[in-house]
Amino acid sequence: MVAGVEAWEAAHEREYGEGSWPRVRRLAWALTKRHIGYDPGDLERIEEDGGVIVDDPAGREERRTKWMPASVLLALALWRAARTDQILVDEVALDRPLWWLGGARHQDLYTEPLPEWPTGVPGGWDRVQRREAQLLEPARWIAAWHLLQDETENHELLDTPDGTPPPPLLLGDRCRALASGPYRDGHRPRWAGTVEYAVNGLAWAASEMRAGLWSPGPAARHAAGVLHPSLIAAPDTPELPGELHGETAWIQRAVRLTHLESVIDAVRAHHGQAGELDSHPRLPFGSALTATAVALGEIAPTVRELETLWARRETGVALWERAHLPVAVREHVVALEQLLRILRDLCFDMNMDPDEPH
Repeated sequence: MVAGVEAWEAAHEREYGEGSWPRVRRLAWALTKRHIGYDPGDLERIEEDGGVIVDDPAGREERRTKWMPASVLLALALWRAARTDQILVDEVALDRPLWWLGGARHQDLYTEPLPEWPTGVPGGWDRVQRREAQLLEPARWIAAWHLLQDETENHELLDTPDGTPPPPLLLGDRCRALASGPYRDGHRPRWAGTVEYAVNGLAWAASEMRAGLWSPGPAARHAAGVLHPSLIAAPDTPELPGELHGETAWIQRAVRLTHLESVIDAVRAHHGQAGELDSHPRLPFGSALTATAVALGEIAPTVRELETLWARRETGVALWERAHLPVAVREHVVALEQLLRILRDLCFDMNMDPDEPH
C-alpha cells in the first residue's frame, strides 16, 4: 500500500516508468483486444488474409464505437479501485472493477478528479455517461471473460490437493499471461513464430557445419566458447530461502533467460555488428544468434516485472509462483529453455576438433 495520492502516482513512475492512468489504459486495452480476438500485431491473421492487413469496416467501426470506449470505462474502474486502495494498478484484483461498473461503488465512478480522456478514442467522459447503458455491459464482460478464461487456462495451478483457495487474479498477472499467450483462441502463442525462427536458424547453422558447407571462423568460435559456460550454468538467481536449497524455482528459470540475453548481447557487442556475428541471413551463426536474442527479448518485460514482485514477496515460494507465474508464462519459459539447449549444443560443437570422436 502507498500512502497519499502523490506518492501513489510516483510509485507507478518508479515501478513502470509511466503514470497510473496511461498504464491502466494500456493494460485494459490489452484485455479488450484479447477478448475480441483483435490485434494489429497478429501475424497469423495477416498470413491467413494472404499477407495483407484486412480490416473489415464493420469490425473497425465496432471497435471504435463500442470496444474502445468500453475499454476506457474499464480502465477508469481499475484506476478507481487502485487509487481508492492506494495500490499499484497492476495489483488490482480483476473482479474489483465490477464494484464500480454497476456495483456497490458505481456512484463514485465519475467522481472528480477524472483522468484525461485518451486521444484517439471518440467521445469524452460526458458522452460516456450519456451512453453508459450501452457501455457498462461490454466493460463488465471484458473483466468477467478474463476471470473465466483464467480458470480454464490455469486450472492445474488453481486446483490443489489440500484445497488451498486460489489467489485472486491480479490485472498485472493476467496481462503477463496475455503477453505469453495467443492473440486468439485456438491459435499458437504469439511468441511461437519468433522461437521457431530462431530454432530453425540454429538447426541450419548446425546442418551447414556438419555438411562442411560452413566452417566457423575465429570470431564465431570465440563467441561460442564465451557463451557455452553461461549456457550450461544452472539457474541460481534470485537466491531461494534456506529450506529450498538445491531446488530450482520458476523465478530462477525466468531470470536466467534475461541474464543469457544480456550475455549474448555483450558477446555480439564485443565482436561488433560486422563479420561472422553479423545478423545477415547468409551468416549462419550471426543470424541465428541474433534471432535467439530477439526471442529472449520478448519475455524480458515479464521477467523484469516478476523480479520486482519477487523483491516484495510476502508469501512462500510455491504460493508466490502459483499466483504470479501462470501456465502461459511457464510454457514460454520452457520453450526458450529448449531453444537455449540447441544453442548450447551448437556452441559446444563449434569448438570441437572435427577429427576427435564425440
